[in-house]
Parts: sequence; structure tokens; C-alpha cells
Amino acid sequence: MSEADREFFSLAFYYFRERYWRHVITACQDAGRRYGPADPLVKLWESCALIEEDRVQEALRELESLRSKPDMNVAALLSMAHAHRKSRQPDLQAIKECESAMREERKRAGERGLLYGGLVVVLQDRHDKAKEYIDRLLKMSPGCVEGQALRGWADLHSKDEAVRKSAGASFDKAVEASNGRFPDALLGKAKSLEARRNFSAALEVVNQLIVAFPRFLPGLIEKMRVQLELQDWDQMLDTASRCLDSDPSCIPAMDDLLQAMDRYEPKNVYQYSRLASLFSRVAIRQPTILQQTGYLQERALALDKDNAEQITRMGHQLLMQAKVRDAIKTFRRALDQDESSVTALQGIIRCQLAEDLLQEAASQLDFLKEVQSSLGSTGDLSFLLAVLARKRGAPPNKMLAHLDDAIQQHFASFKGLALGPDYYHSLNPDFLIQLVHEYLVHAPQKPSAAGGGQVIDPVLRRCTQLLDPLTRAMPGLLEALYQMAKIRYLLGDNESALAKLETCIDNDPAFSAAFLLKAQILVHQGNLRLAEQALDNALSHNFEVRESPLYHLTLARVLKGQKRLDEAIQSLQAAVKLISSAQQRGDIEMALGTLRTTPETDLLLADAYMAIQEPEKAIEIYESVLKRNSRDAALATKMGQALVKCHSYKKAVTYYEHALKSGQTFLRFDLAQLLLRLKQYDKAEKTLAPAEETSSEDPVLAAKLLHLRSQVFVQQGRTQEAAEALNSAKTLLTKALRRGVENADEEQLRQLKERIHLEAARLARDRADLDSAKQLYADAGPTGGLELLLESRPDNYPAVARLIDVLRRLGRLEEAAPFVLAQSARARVDGGFCYCRGLYEWHCGNAGEALRQLNRARLDSDFQQEAVFCMVEICINPDNNTLGGELFDSGDMPAGDAESMGLRTAERLLHELKPRSGPGGNAARLRVEYLKAMVLVAGKQKAGADKAVQIFNQMLSQDKLYVPAIYGLAAAHMVAKNSAKARSTLKPLVTVTWSLEFADELEKGWLLLADMSVQSGGSRSEGAQELLAKVLQHNKACYKAYEYLGFLMEKEQNYKDAARNYELAWRYSNQTNPAIGFKLAFNYLKSKKLVEAVDICHVVLKNHPTYPKIKKEILDKARQQIRA
Repeated sequence: MSEADREFFSLAFYYFRERYWRHVITACQDAGRRYGPADPLVKLWESCALIEEDRVQEALRELESLRSKPDMNVAALLSMAHAHRKSRQPDLQAIKECESAMREERKRAGERGLLYGGLVVVLQDRHDKAKEYIDRLLKMSPGCVEGQALRGWADLHSKDEAVRKSAGASFDKAVEASNGRFPDALLGKAKSLEARRNFSAALEVVNQLIVAFPRFLPGLIEKMRVQLELQDWDQMLDTASRCLDSDPSCIPAMDDLLQAMDRYEPKNVYQYSRLASLFSRVAIRQPTILQQTGYLQERALALDKDNAEQITRMGHQLLMQAKVRDAIKTFRRALDQDESSVTALQGIIRCQLAEDLLQEAASQLDFLKEVQSSLGSTGDLSFLLAVLARKRGAPPNKMLAHLDDAIQQHFASFKGLALGPDYYHSLNPDFLIQLVHEYLVHAPQKPSAAGGGQVIDPVLRRCTQLLDPLTRAMPGLLEALYQMAKIRYLLGDNESALAKLETCIDNDPAFSAAFLLKAQILVHQGNLRLAEQALDNALSHNFEVRESPLYHLTLARVLKGQKRLDEAIQSLQAAVKLISSAQQRGDIEMALGTLRTTPETDLLLADAYMAIQEPEKAIEIYESVLKRNSRDAALATKMGQALVKCHSYKKAVTYYEHALKSGQTFLRFDLAQLLLRLKQYDKAEKTLAPAEETSSEDPVLAAKLLHLRSQVFVQQGRTQEAAEALNSAKTLLTKALRRGVENADEEQLRQLKERIHLEAARLARDRADLDSAKQLYADAGPTGGLELLLESRPDNYPAVARLIDVLRRLGRLEEAAPFVLAQSARARVDGGFCYCRGLYEWHCGNAGEALRQLNRARLDSDFQQEAVFCMVEICINPDNNTLGGELFDSGDMPAGDAESMGLRTAERLLHELKPRSGPGGNAARLRVEYLKAMVLVAGKQKAGADKAVQIFNQMLSQDKLYVPAIYGLAAAHMVAKNSAKARSTLKPLVTVTWSLEFADELEKGWLLLADMSVQSGGSRSEGAQELLAKVLQHNKACYKAYEYLGFLMEKEQNYKDAARNYELAWRYSNQTNPAIGFKLAFNYLKSKKLVEAVDICHVVLKNHPTYPKIKKEILDKARQQIRA
């Protein structure tokens, strides 16, 4: 080869090794302009790259023309066989023919034929096979420079360490034979030196390459990588700039990787996925970076959508973004593609642990242990076992043993790797930080005494072992530095801890956790002035620190030390409130970590131990606090609950009995409940005997005691007495609710009353008093009979569907969850169950999951029709907009691609549906016609709307009060820009009596008329409010009605009332509609609820990171006002 040929050969080979396929193609196009597009070597390189881009047919056409060329026929046939194998539908006959022909040609191959054949086999990562070609070549021509270099690459990838070490000799021969004028040989020599960790010598060789071939970009790229291995950060950045100056398409040197990949490697599944995985692992859960890595992985998956590995990697991206439900669906899809995927199964287990589905996670881990018993355990498996052990309350030594295994296995997996992208990917900083967090659960929570002779805590020692290599490899990784500072503080090394925190703060002034830890250390040192200054700095750089209990607790300690006791009490109260809030929302890790830092929070620490299922530790604290305050009712109750949770039933009974004798009568209910649980019915009855005596002073407690007494009587078979007790309880609750009870949750009391009615109805039914049972069911409310029916027949899916609808309209949809979520595996594939689950998900705002469940349901003939109707409704209006309305929706915008696809799906579903004959058949056929016309309306095109008008008019000619047609006609007129006709059409609906059959269409019609009235303004706004009140009378969960009411209040600048309505809209939309979140945050801002405004902004941005204006117009303004 000429020097120019060798330079092109080296460039193409480099990019191929690095798997930059489009760069190879671009290099071939440039070479084609020099050598001509038909040059055989150029065509071979380009064909091999096309195969990797999944452009198999293009590659095969190019390769077919090379088969007749003596020097290229072996390489062409090898590549053709490879192309057929990579095809989505491999042509086995073609593969067989190519391999057969190749074997014949190989026998006659000359020097060039063997060289290019060996090259292609190396490109296919079959390095041992390549040696057969290369050895024959070197036997024919020992001085072949390209052959010697190719032998070096094959040896460098050998599994045998001795062979890998010998690769350098082959590269040396190639460099010597070419007089240092073969770039590929110099690159190989540098790589072999790197493999032996001789980085300085490798840098000298790379510099030699750059001097000899100044326009050869891979030389600069490799210099950048060697400087990374030497941790010469400044020089590395300089070289990266030189790379970009030399070639703007140099992806390894770029910072905007997503844009670079889209522009320069748009078909490269490997690089999209590799970069996504690498940077997500070093991001340590930073949302802005994870958003970008998520986009990268989405690109990879779009290019190879059925690849289980790519689907699994998408699942990991979602899990890192805390989208657990989406992640578990994705992991399950990966298992559908490859049921043997261990990584997908591990992903599912991670999701189950995150959701506290411990039994399911344990079962999966047992299976995974069996699978991996023959393969050997991994760090991931040991880590998952440790997390499960912690969540199950296993002894610390068991959890620590698993974590120790995880460390050993993890570090062994990349032993010998040099610093670089592969090292960072294998190091997996995100995983190491997770390990540190798990270890710290069992670390001492107070710093040890400074000075020599101290025995280092073994948990802290292990944390240091994890963090040392991480901070050396990534000195700018602030989370690792922060964790190391925490470890040094707990080890008593305050100066080292403060130095590391200063580095964190210098690099990120908004790193609030670093300021807080700094303040804690300064308080520990007695330096209160600097501690207060650190807290002030934390607040000035990041006002969200006020949401941290630790901030208030640390500030309280500072203020107490400064004798500012009133201010200290206020800070401590703020901390208590925040910790209680954390416990209520289940954020135990945050709450517990805070509580361990101060002696003033013993009681809250005990509550935290209860929340994480460690009641034994809680009891120790409760007992110590009770000695100081034996009359604390709440504390006494918690003490009894802790004893019960420990299964110390005998001790709990003794404790309660002693408390009752000492006058703590409020514990009577707890004792009786425990005795009932222990089946000590006589003692329970005796304990409950004074129930009526408390009715005058506490009617609610008396009602609860009577309700409990009825349960005791039922267990004893004394049903008449049970009924009498329930009747007395019902009477007391009715009076209490009528009068109103101070400090009582009225909704909870109503639910208790409903439950009492149901139990009384069951007793009446059992004794054949059917009239009384019927009346009691009616009194229990709209769900009474349905819930009772489902107790005996949970698979009565028409009743479940009816219950879902009733609960939705009552604003209590969450109560339907047990009927559609906690079912057996067999039930979950039943058509009726899928239909009900689809309804539930639809009303929860999860349109995608709803469609998936309903699609399963339509395979069941009993539920096909109803399922299809629901699916069509979702496809027509997935975002639950007011079709035809213009106040919130861009009604004049044609449907986009996604919407058009949905409408086509709706058309197909309706076309395939054959409405049932018999009773209800005519109504079903009318429903189909109505929905077909609504598909036309939803298309938002005038021609479609005009056609829909004709259909609706035809329907109304047969029944002028057919509510769906009235609503549909009005919506069609709105799309056709004829609002006057729309208003006239809707007027009859104002006086139509509500009915369940047409409830949804009535609601839509009223909402559309309200939309028009609100837009008109003036006196019509009052009419809109009346319509919206009518909607909410029949559907308390209609979030669109609350949204309209919020808009009306906002228009009047009544921001507090507007916020209250938007709160309800936000709640009942399941916090899925970012536009409502924006409005709620805006009205919070206007009504000076600044912290609440910020909270809503965070929720919106978490789910919709690019949602326009909310950060600038609300979040930033709220922050400024808080600081002011």
C-alpha cells in the first residue's frame, strides 16, 4: 500500500474499532473522491459499515460487485454471510452458499486476499479465527506491514494474557518495517503499551504519530485518552479543543453528545446506548443529565425496538429518573423479548424493592439466585439481597455480609482496566453511591472522638474503601466528595471533612447538603457564629433548604447555644412539622436520617423506628420518654402499638390494663381491639362494658367502642346483641355528624357510619330480615350493596365496573383500587378484570395503561363491546379536553401525528366491532354511529365536521332528545366555527334530567356550554357557574369543572378561591395535567403561597422537564420573593 492508502486504511480501521459507523462511511466518501467511487478497498470498508448501520441490502449490492475481484472475493463473501446473518430475517440458504464459496476461494487466495479476509474477520470480532488468515499471509509475505499490524490487533484482543502481552512485538515489527509511516501500527503500539499500563511510553508513541501525521485525527483522540489515563485533566481538555478545531464532528471531544450523535452518527445503536449508559452512571441522579441520557437511549431503542438489551437499558434510564411504574413495564417488555434476560429481571426486582413489594421481590431473587448459581454471583445480585434484607428488618450482620459480597464482586469485574470510558462505565459511580447509602444505615450517627488509638468503625472503613477509588478517578464528583466528608466527620477528622465540603461548595454554591453538614461540624466544634453563617449561605444559595428538617434542627442548636430560646423553639417546631410530614408521605429515609442527628427528637426517632418496622428500638425510646411524661395520651397509645407490633401481646395487655387502672381511659379501645384479635372475647366484652357511659363526653369514641363491641358479639354468635350495638353506634354517629365534632375528620366518620350500616345490613340478611337489610343497604350509600356483593363474589366484574363509576363520581376513585389491583394471576388475565382495570386506569389519567388493559378485554366476547367503546373514547380524546371548547384547547388546530394515529385506531376498532343483537342491540348500534361521527369531529377538519353534522341530524330526526347526538352536533358546529348554532343546539340539555345512561355526554355538553359562556363573559359567567355546579353535583371528580371555576375566580383576581379550585382540579386529574399545575402554581404565587407554588413547579418539571415558562415565570419569581 502507498502511504496515502495506509492513512485511509488506518482511519477507517480506527473508526470501525471505535464503532463509529457513519464516520467510516464519511471517510470512504472522502477517499472515493480521491481514488474514485469504484475503488475496491473503499467499497469494502463502506459495505462493512453499512451492515453495522442495519443497511443490509445496500451493503449486499456493493459486496456483490466485489465477488469477482480476486483480491476481494474472500472478504466480500465473508461480509455477505455476515450481512445475511444480521438481517431481520436471515436467509440461511444464502449464508450457506456464501460460506461454501468462501471456503473454495480461500484455498486460492493470495496475499491481498488473505489480508482483506483477515481484516473482515477482525472487524467481526472473531480474533482467533482471524489468525488463520494472518498466519498464512505472513508465511507468504513475512514483511507485510499491514499483516503484522493486523496480527497485533488480533493478539491484543485474545483471552490469553500471555498472548495479549506479545501483541506489542507485532506492532513493533510493523512500525519498523514501515519506518514509522503506518498510523495503524503506531496506534496499535500505543494501545499495547496502555494495556501494560505504561502510559508515559504510550503518550510518546502518540506524539510520534501526531508529528508524522498531523492531519490524522485519531492521533489527537488517543492522546486525549492517554492524558485521561494519566489524570492530566488540563492537558486533556486542551487536546479535546484541538480535536474539535481539527474536526467539528469529533464526538469523543464534544460536550453536546445528543446533537453530535443525531448529526454525525444517526444510525448508531451501539454509541447511542453506550453513551446513555455511561453518562447516566456518572450523573448520580442529576435530572438534567438523566433527561439527556434518556433521550440518547430512546434514540437507540427507536433504531432497534425489539432488542431486549436496548429495552432493558431504557428501563434503567426510567428507573434512575424515579419513573418506577414506567420502568417495570419496560423491563417486563424486555423479558417478553428475551425471557432469559438476567439484567431485565434484576431491573424488575429493583422496581419492586423501590415500591416495597417485598414478597414479589423475594420470590424473584430466589429464582435469580438459582439462575446465577451456575454462573456465579454478581455485585448487583448481592446488593439487591442487601436491600431486601434491610427492608425486611433482617439483622444488620446479614445485610452487611451481602454488601461486602457486592463490593468484592463489583471491583473484581473491572480489575486491570485503565482509566477511561470503559473504566468509568464498569466503575459505575451511581452504584457505588447506592452502596455507601446502604452501609450508612448501620454506621454510627455521632462522630467519634478525635485522636489516635481509636478503633475505626468497620462500616465507615468500608465506606472509605468504596469512596477512595471513586474520588481518585473522579475528583470533581461532588456527591462522592460530600459522602467522603460525612465519613471523615463521623471518624472525628473535622478538618479533612471541612476541606472536602469547601471543595463541594466552591464548585456548586447551591449544594445545600454540603452547607448543612458544614454547619453541623461547626456546631460540634462549638463555633456557633460560623455555623450560623453556613446556614445563612445555604439559604441564600438555595431557598429549598428550608424544606429540610436538618436545617431547622441545626439552626435550633445554634440558637439554643446563643441563648435565643424563643427562636430555637420555633426552629425546632418547624423541624418537627417537616419530619412528621416526611413520615406521613412515607419518606422514612429522609426523616430517619434527620432524627438521628439531635437528642431533642427522641420521640420522633421512635416514631421513625416504628415506620421502618423496628418496634423493639422504638419501645426502648418510648419507655424512657414515658418515665418523664407518663400522662401523655399520644405517647401511651404509641407504646401499646409498638408492643403489639413486636408481637409482645401479653406484655401489651398488661401495659394497657395497668394504664386503664391508672386513669388512662382513652386506651380502652386499643385494649379491647387487641383482646378481640387474641380471641379473648369475654375479657374484650368486659373492657367494652362502659361504652355507653362515655357517650355524653365523647360520642365518637363511644360509637367506636359500640362498633367494636358488635364485632365481639358476632364472634360469640350473639347476633341480636351485635345488631343492637350497631344501632346504638349508628345513632351516636348521626347525632355527632349533625352537630359537628371538634377535631374530628368528618369524612372518616361518614365512612365509619357507612361501614356500620353495611355490617348491620349483613346481620339483617343473615337472620332473614330482608326488609331491614334492604333499607340498611340503601342507608349505607351508593356503594353499599355493590361492595357487599363483591365481598362474596369479587369476580362479578359488571358490579366492579359499576362500583368504579360510582366511586369516581363520588370523588373516591382510590377506594376502587383493591378491586382492580390486588387480584390473583388468573384474575389478571380475565377479560372482565382487564375491562375493569382499564376503566380504573382511564379515570386515573393513565391512558396508555388503560388502552393496554382494554385491548385485552376486547378479546373476551362478554366485554368486547364495552371495551371497544371505551378504547374509542380514549383514542378520540386521550387528554380529556372539552371537544369543541376553545377556552383551554386549541380547537382550530388540526390533529397531529399522534392524534391522527389515535383516530385511525378508533376507526378501525369501530369498523371491526359487530354490536350485539338482542336487548340493548339498538342502543349499541346508535353508540357506534355516534362514535364514528365523533371521530370526524375530533379530526378538527371542517369537511369532517360537516359530515358529522349530517350524521347527528339524521340521528336526531329519529329521537330529538338523544343526548349524545345533541352534544356531538354542538361539538361539530364548534369545529366548523359556528358557535351560535352550537349554543342553540345545547340549550335543551340545560333542562334534561340527569340519567346514568347518558351521564358522560350530559357532562360533556354542560362543560361545552359552560366553556362558551365563560368566553362570552358578563352575565353569562353566572350561567356558567350554575352549569359547573350541576356537573359537580353528579360528578365530584370532574376536574374540568374545577378548572373552569378556577379560571372564573382568577379572572376576578380572586386568587385564593382560584387556587382552591385549581387544587381540586390538580388532585382529581391525578397531577397528570401540566397546564393545571401551571395555573395552580401561578395562583399560589399571586396569593403569596410561595412554598406551595415552588412545590407544584417541581412536580410539573419532574414529569414535564421542558414545560414552557413555568420555571421563569413562576419558580424563579417565587424563589426571589422567598429570599426577599
